[in-house]
Amino acid sequence: MRNLFVWIPQGRLGNLIFQYQAIFKISQGSVVLALDSEFFELFEIPRRFLVIPCFKRLRQRIQVYWNSFFQSLGKRKWLGTIQPGKQVVLEDYTSESPDVRWEAGRFTRVYLVRGFFQKPGDIEPLPRVKRKILQAAEIRLAHISKPNRVAIHMRFGDYSRWPVFGVPGSACLPDSYYLKALAMIQDTVPYPQFLVLSDEPDKARAILGSNGVADRMIIIEGGTASSDFALIACCSHAIISASSFSWWAAILIDNPNRILIAPKYWLGFRRKTWFPPGIESNHFVYIDPLESR
Repeated sequence: MRNLFVWIPQGRLGNLIFQYQAIFKISQGSVVLALDSEFFELFEIPRRFLVIPCFKRLRQRIQVYWNSFFQSLGKRKWLGTIQPGKQVVLEDYTSESPDVRWEAGRFTRVYLVRGFFQKPGDIEPLPRVKRKILQAAEIRLAHISKPNRVAIHMRFGDYSRWPVFGVPGSACLPDSYYLKALAMIQDTVPYPQFLVLSDEPDKARAILGSNGVADRMIIIEGGTASSDFALIACCSHAIISASSFSWWAAILIDNPNRILIAPKYWLGFRRKTWFPPGIESNHFVYIDPLESR
């Protein structure tokens, strides 16, 4: 008799992809019960994932009830739980550890899977973006030769408030990081055309425009998470922020000679400490954001 796994979703699209990859491996062919999310809009999934549909505008509210209901069953030991352990990263700050802990419940074959699982070791096999979404992105980019396409993802918004190691706003990368990465691409990629995606497009335009590439920039505005993700994946190179969204979109770029530039130490760059630990990957060329000034 196979187990049943219940996915407790946490975070946004990039987080959900890491969680899916972990659950895909942990479940080993068993049935996975999941709540509808933007992840399932974007990716093809195996039939063993049973997705409970819900209206888009109600997703967040339903997710709160979904998580609360199943986690209460886990706390009462009715259902088993599977989640990463904890480790100290810096001083008294903790993060997920590489080990995954299983705890059985009264229903011995039903497990809740919760946690972020941000470990590059879980990326294979890569998830597959739905063909129709990739085709729509390719149509939008048809006027740009694929070898010349360079995606730039710049995240501000919530990062300007989110604390890392107790310091609010410390997830935002300095402008100089993007400018140095831009110069590296210009030195390496012939005739690059830059596709810029940001939650603050005017700010992104002001930063990059100072480097003399305004005539080779296309600012993408008003897109959905799925369409923006597909646009990045359809490029040949990428400069990303410390965002799991652009981490995955860049990983899915199909180019054997791709150049993927990311911030060294990820979210922990101000303390020169990788955070979350284990996020480092040999798929990227890393720039220390504080040494790029």
